[in-house]
Amino acid sequence: MAKKPWIKSTIGRRSQTGASRAVGVGACSAGFGLGAGIGLVGPALGAAGILAMGFGAVVALNLPAAFAIWMYASLFEAVPVLELAVKGATILTCLAWAGLVGYRSEVLGGLLRRHGRLVAAVVLLVAWISLSTTWSERPTIGPTLLAWYMAAALFLIAATLVTREGHVRWIAAALIAGAVTLTLAGLGGTPLAPGLPFLGALVEEDRLQGGVADPNLFSLLLVVSIALAGGLVRTTRRARSRAGLMLVIAFLLVGVVATQSRGGLVALLAGVVCALLLSRGRRVALLGVFLVLSAVPLVVFTVVPGALERFTIVEGGGTGRTEIWKVATAVAEDNPLLGVGIGNFPVHSPRYVDELGPLEQVDLVAEQLLVTHNAYLEVLVETGAVGLILFLTVILGSLTAGWRAARRLDALGEHSLAVLAQSVVVATVAFLAGTFFISSGFDERLWVLLGLGPALLAIAARHGDSAAAPPPLPVERATPREPAGAAAGG
Repeated sequence: MAKKPWIKSTIGRRSQTGASRAVGVGACSAGFGLGAGIGLVGPALGAAGILAMGFGAVVALNLPAAFAIWMYASLFEAVPVLELAVKGATILTCLAWAGLVGYRSEVLGGLLRRHGRLVAAVVLLVAWISLSTTWSERPTIGPTLLAWYMAAALFLIAATLVTREGHVRWIAAALIAGAVTLTLAGLGGTPLAPGLPFLGALVEEDRLQGGVADPNLFSLLLVVSIALAGGLVRTTRRARSRAGLMLVIAFLLVGVVATQSRGGLVALLAGVVCALLLSRGRRVALLGVFLVLSAVPLVVFTVVPGALERFTIVEGGGTGRTEIWKVATAVAEDNPLLGVGIGNFPVHSPRYVDELGPLEQVDLVAEQLLVTHNAYLEVLVETGAVGLILFLTVILGSLTAGWRAARRLDALGEHSLAVLAQSVVVATVAFLAGTFFISSGFDERLWVLLGLGPALLAIAARHGDSAAAPPPLPVERATPREPAGAAAGG
């Protein structure tokens, strides 16, 4: 007897979520025990246990929703009270996804068939970075190397887990909500809004740094949130919702000014230019909106002149960045192909201080041993030309996939999803532009955005396949037979 189709589909659904449910149940149990057993010893550990229990339940029920929640929580990664909970949520999300792939190999197999070269570039990049430890003067498996591993994992998770428009909206809403929460909580510690309630850890020297402990990185995350909010504005039908999102965008612009980050301003301008290039037929309207919103930072600069000085007056070459770039360029010229090894720029940079002549801020290189403050230059210095080419290949492949997805969805009449794809491309371009000023090439949120490119193209392909499929043939109903003697008797 043949199996009924619904039985096969039911078994498939169970196998899809079996591993993630198992991980989720285990997390619930572990979280309950941690919250109950350790809560009396340390409130922070107890709170982490309770959060783990709740997050584990979401993982068991809906992994894409849990991934969106993780995106929100990731913005609090440097807040002391929540740091442990965020790390636990990251590990739990990766384990649940690995369990899903174990039950359904076609999840990863589909990505390999569609974007095999892009996935190969990601794998080769991480492998090359790992291999660079063999020629490093001080080889170490430290936080930087682990961050690259996590970045690659999150790329794969985003590329395979996001399978419909709702998932994209969840991720966008999570990032926007986190940005609004941290901006509102932190503004009270800046000159822009003195006296408001704030958390001291969210502000450093009157600069808003959010929950990532870096004003420059937080400014990029705010710009990404603005770009995604712009996509939601264009795809929301309710007038009240659109008005609320416009207020959110204006508020996040205030947050960008509060970070006092020149990199954030560059990212914002890059996002505007990218949005104008992608939005054919709506450029005049978008330009008008941008001009209106530009009044927000202008008003803030008028109220707080110190913020304007931070953006316009560059002392010491941008807090020493130009001198660090000068040293990094010299190191890269001496090690062009292989680089000096991951995490080894601070090992080599002090030796170039005397060779390059007098530096105004020599302590930044010789004593503080800072990073290059440029993601692309850092990849070049530490992994050589090979590493930089692989890094740029991943970036170009992801952006191309997102752009192709937007065009294909627009051609199919899926205008709402096409606009969301455009907003993801704009957000990614803005973040990448800002990384010219910070060493955040392995940032988790950046690699999620990169993973959304191939995910959106896969969604567009499915929409195209459904649109191209021929309509089902009409079923002819059999007419009831007339009685044998009906014709004769008539």
